[in-house]
Amino acid sequence: MTLPRAPAVRAPTTRSSLASLPVLAQGSVSSALGRDETAYRVRGLVAVNPAQHLRVRFSPRFVTVAAGGEGIALTLAKYGYATALRTLVGVTPHVSANRVSYTHGSLTEWFVNGPLGLEQTFDLAAAPRAGDGPLTFSMAVSGSLEPRIQRGSLLLSGGGASLRYSGLVATDARGRVLHSWLQLISHHVLIRVNDHGAVYPLRIDPFIQQGEVTASHGLSGEEFGESVTISGRTIVVGTPNYVVASANREQGAAYVFTMPASGWANATQTARLTAAKGQSEELFGACVSATGNTIVVGAPFREVGKHTGQGAAYVFVKPASGWRTPLRRPN
Repeated sequence: MTLPRAPAVRAPTTRSSLASLPVLAQGSVSSALGRDETAYRVRGLVAVNPAQHLRVRFSPRFVTVAAGGEGIALTLAKYGYATALRTLVGVTPHVSANRVSYTHGSLTEWFVNGPLGLEQTFDLAAAPRAGDGPLTFSMAVSGSLEPRIQRGSLLLSGGGASLRYSGLVATDARGRVLHSWLQLISHHVLIRVNDHGAVYPLRIDPFIQQGEVTASHGLSGEEFGESVTISGRTIVVGTPNYVVASANREQGAAYVFTMPASGWANATQTARLTAAKGQSEELFGACVSATGNTIVVGAPFREVGKHTGQGAAYVFVKPASGWRTPLRRPN
């Protein structure tokens, strides 16, 4: 899959800008940005999501997600083909940076905390051995928020709070998108996937976000996704408040993601661009653009000589070895 080149987009909020990315790329971009920002780290099996205003707790049996004074608990109860679901038991969660994983044999369930929300992913190494019907993941939902299906997503609301379980995408080892959908039966969310002709392993990705994903208030901090551009197999995400060194607050950076042959669902961060002699508060990454092998990053408050706030644009050309971290553009 190759995406057409699009102009850089500077959106009023982190969430709306990152949400403009291709659906298949959102998970990998949000995951990488969350990994590099300490605010999204999981500590003591507890995580906070500053962009989505969520608080998450992980236990061997379930995951709780709170928004304000309301919340839900999600328990992965069963999986398999619809006629032969296998019951799962609690397992010890494993934590790494902004990621928590649960291993059930050939199935790994993991959660990643990032600016777009709490990404839940199921990696299934091999097809279940028995049963018919669609591949199914059954999750029990409990708590103070009432679930309902709305326009293909699961909306959980009550007490003035709302969460949305959406962005469901299932892909196989070749990057082929599989038909997937949600159902709700007696407070159990069923994730259904048609795996006919699929090449394993499979990856199934939904997101848990605040219901109002286009809220007008922005995220304080490094401003992940203040600007976003897509060119072919490359995505560039500006982060103008990135702290390059303890003395260089708001110097800024830009993250580069590339799409592998298996598609955007498996995209990885390949470089972080910064200015080698950057200045505090120059806001490198406030705007970004890319075409072919060239990336241009704007720094609107760059001081040039005695001209405070004159601004500058940095040009990066892809080296023969490809985009790799770190890449610094000299002044």
